[in-house]
Amino acid sequence: MPLRCPNSPFPSPLALVACFAGLFAGCVTYEPKPLVPAATAAAFDKRSLESPELRQFIEKQLGHELKAWPPHREPPGWTLPLLTLAAYYYHPSLEVARANWAEAQAAVITAGGRPNPTLTLSPGYNFYAASGVTPWTPGLAFDLPLETMGKRGLRVLRAQQSAEAARWQLAAAAWQVRAGVRDALLNFSDAMQRDQLLSAQYKLQEQFLGRLQERVDAGAIPRSDLTPARVALEKLRLEAAELIRVKGESTVRLAEAVGVPVASLNRAQGIGLAWHFPDATHLTTPEARHRALTHRADIAAALVEYEASQTALRLEIAKQYPDVHLGSGFQWDQGESKWTFLNFSAELPVLNRNQGPIAEAQARRAGAAARVEAAQAKIIAETDAALAAHTAAHGRLNTTELLATEQKRQAANIEAQVRAGALDVLDRIGAQLELAQLEFLRWDAGIKAMQALARLEDALQTPVNSPQAAGAPGSVAETNPRAAKEKP
Repeated sequence: MPLRCPNSPFPSPLALVACFAGLFAGCVTYEPKPLVPAATAAAFDKRSLESPELRQFIEKQLGHELKAWPPHREPPGWTLPLLTLAAYYYHPSLEVARANWAEAQAAVITAGGRPNPTLTLSPGYNFYAASGVTPWTPGLAFDLPLETMGKRGLRVLRAQQSAEAARWQLAAAAWQVRAGVRDALLNFSDAMQRDQLLSAQYKLQEQFLGRLQERVDAGAIPRSDLTPARVALEKLRLEAAELIRVKGESTVRLAEAVGVPVASLNRAQGIGLAWHFPDATHLTTPEARHRALTHRADIAAALVEYEASQTALRLEIAKQYPDVHLGSGFQWDQGESKWTFLNFSAELPVLNRNQGPIAEAQARRAGAAARVEAAQAKIIAETDAALAAHTAAHGRLNTTELLATEQKRQAANIEAQVRAGALDVLDRIGAQLELAQLEFLRWDAGIKAMQALARLEDALQTPVNSPQAAGAPGSVAETNPRAAKEKP
């Protein structure tokens, strides 16, 4: 096959086709990936807290092997750190944040792309060509755009800053997942413990009412004395019925926070929060507050977004200066080759000097700065409120613990008097009932204190325990542990 057309410097059509085919050989082709709701729902239903893949992920993050799997086979079972890691593995909001980060990283590639050169083919025909001379006058033109003032570098820098902001937003999303698991676990543990305390109190109230009934039957006291005890028993019965609903809802909320079906959570035994009030002294220092104002994930994201807005303003200012186009041309004119060795073209910034986009970029930078200040003001308010609530809740817990200690001492004294015959069994049941009521108040004060501590954690975005032990967000959230899994 001849590479050139007869009497012409141009390649043959087949050669041109082969050339263009080679240019487009490396292009990406579209591959459809249909999303079937029924398949995704079925994959969700198959999620399990006993999954061996989940175990591998948790062991990798902890840096050691688990002694038992599932964790409920040995105490303390499914604790907050383990459930948090399970949520990092399963929770869908992290997949959304990871996808946003991946999109921002792909935008860096887009920003770094260079403009392609242009090849123009302009066929012509001379109706007055001399006899024996081809009337065709085909031409080729080549144009190479050159960006000026470092526009490409500024685009890349802005895209990199946006990707870094997306990474910090992923860290913020990971913290929200951890906070959701913690709050749901607190509510779950609260419901389960209240159920036990209420059950013990109900039994004592029944015994108390039974002893009163015996005295009424014996004519020792009037029947009207039964009314307060019966009302108290009915109140406890209503609270127990309400707790059934609360326990069900807390189970659903915990499953939602972890990202697994309720059935999977019900199969996992030993879920609970070991009751203790951890030392939060390091969260109440000025250093902790200063760190939150400068290093919290949402603050870090806002700061990077501000830097990106500054880079965007620099880019719009650079766009005041036009880009340059270098070109060359060739024309086959009735047997003669005519070359244009160098064409130089540039847009003349006469009517428009990019004033509008520059003004928009300046306004966006001012808005980004305002968002940073607003976020810091919000953190200050949240921290102050959380510290005040933490102090008040801790004081209330100390008070109820002192009252419980005193009530235990009184109950012991009454028990000794009952054994000595100085007091009746009804007095002992009454003392035990008062102690059970006080234990209920003590537990309520403890939960309020833990919830206040949780608010302080959120305000500072710092776990009260060590970051690894508490399942704190970090690089653990940056990779999708279930990539290529659970796909329909």
